[in-house]
Amino acid sequence: MIISDNAKEKDLREYFKRCFFAVDGLWFVVMEKESGFEKALEFDRKVWEVMPKIQARKIRELLGLKNDTTEHLCKALEFKFQAEDYEYQIVNLTDGTLEIEVTGCPWLKIMTGSGRQDLAAEVGKVICPVEYGAWAKEFKIGFEDGMRSLLCSDDGSCALHFTA
Repeated sequence: MIISDNAKEKDLREYFKRCFFAVDGLWFVVMEKESGFEKALEFDRKVWEVMPKIQARKIRELLGLKNDTTEHLCKALEFKFQAEDYEYQIVNLTDGTLEIEVTGCPWLKIMTGSGRQDLAAEVGKVICPVEYGAWAKEFKIGFEDGMRSLLCSDDGSCALHFTA
């Protein structure tokens, strides 16, 4: 064996994570080239209305999170954030309230690295509320006005606010 099982598992995780990020970016760029940025963003929004449902349901299953509480939403989002290499901190987790500050976003890093920083805020303003709103809905948690700030809009961080 060339590499250990632990190293192989880590390499496989990294490979599939990179594929996940790459396919999202590739289809967007192809769609943008064919139909323009606005149309690509509209379809991206539709994709991100569904993808978080799939993620949330699978993570709930993996972690055994059966309750619709801010605590279980927090555990699920932490799983997602760790798997996708977000930098974040839980600011407030009290009965019925979850506040998360995201200070490092892999999607923003990809956009910046590909020279598309100028579009990041426009994408973030559309996609992030849809994505985290879908997560909230899966846990029957409120997310109205849940994006208090956006890292991609030079606010310093994304501030997510969920309420039961």
